[in-house]
Amino acid sequence: MRIIDIGAMLGWIPDQRERQLPNPEDLLAYMDRYCLTDAVVYHTDACRDSFAGNAETSAICQKYDRLRACYVIDPPMDSNTCGDADELTKYLCENRPVAVRMFPKSQKVPFSSFYCGDILEVLEGLRMPLLMNVGEYSYEEVAEVAQNFPDLKLVLLRPGLNRSRVTFPLMKKTKNVYFDISVMLDTGLLTEVVSKFGSERLLYSSCLPNFEPAGPLGLVMYADITDADRRAIFAENWLALENVIAWKTC
Repeated sequence: MRIIDIGAMLGWIPDQRERQLPNPEDLLAYMDRYCLTDAVVYHTDACRDSFAGNAETSAICQKYDRLRACYVIDPPMDSNTCGDADELTKYLCENRPVAVRMFPKSQKVPFSSFYCGDILEVLEGLRMPLLMNVGEYSYEEVAEVAQNFPDLKLVLLRPGLNRSRVTFPLMKKTKNVYFDISVMLDTGLLTEVVSKFGSERLLYSSCLPNFEPAGPLGLVMYADITDADRRAIFAENWLALENVIAWKTC
């Protein structure tokens, strides 16, 4: 069964070296241990210098075809990443990452239409998935952005789906918010979510190397869901997002 980990990371983070994978060979060895076939990766260097770090990510992914490039874009638009919408569109079209990450809270920028809207508009036009780490958004911000950019594919990493009073309304009232299943408390919750909302917006991520893949793998394998749902969560839902990226608009 194909398994795509959408939340992997390469590189160093200060004071966390015991949990880092500086080399792609280390990541691939980890993936092999858990039978992960592919991974969507970004490099921590891109959090310090987005242009240089993104270029490093592309170079690695061109060498290792099991790895798929995720770029880091710094909000707001007039930051060091890009000057305007046309420049950002050209940059993404020329390099063709499969996803983008932003770290607004880490950069002291609210995740909102007001502050990030120009970047979000470009990503929406390209139908390019935007991956957001837990801690970089509030659920109020997610709801506002999802409503104002209905064609933006917004992927929440480690969202804590057990907080059903805020996550279930997002599932019910939006069509463009996707959730990884890495921090569900038990298989029963995954079974409940699939029965209520379907599996189409659930994705597999372990957030390697900060967390082990075993937990989310077990959740999907042992939940009372169909094999078709398992295939969708493990790979097919992500591939569907990749397949609609609007490169023809470039």
